[in-house]
Amino acid sequence: MSYAQKAEDLLNYAEEASSKLGGVNMLTPGTDTYGIVVEAYAKVGDAAKAEELFQRIEPKWLNETPSPDAKNDRFRPTSKLYTSILNAWAFSRQPNSAR
Repeated sequence: MSYAQKAEDLLNYAEEASSKLGGVNMLTPGTDTYGIVVEAYAKVGDAAKAEELFQRIEPKWLNETPSPDAKNDRFRPTSKLYTSILNAWAFSRQPNSAR
């Protein structure tokens, strides 16, 4: 098991613990937490897994809001998160992956 997988396991554990408390709370992993795991997958060359995690956070930003007209900043994708995804694909060994 790679350190990236261990990091994702901890992320999943935090998500489960947070959901048991109901709603968004202080245990709910945010963009920074996801970003750490995305970066870990990027460093081990698993761009597909890095992007999969990135795809998990976008619905949280768009849907888990305090009111219908506001987005939850806790899940707002950052430039660092986007850069981590781009780097993951750019350094992967898959042809044309950075496109």
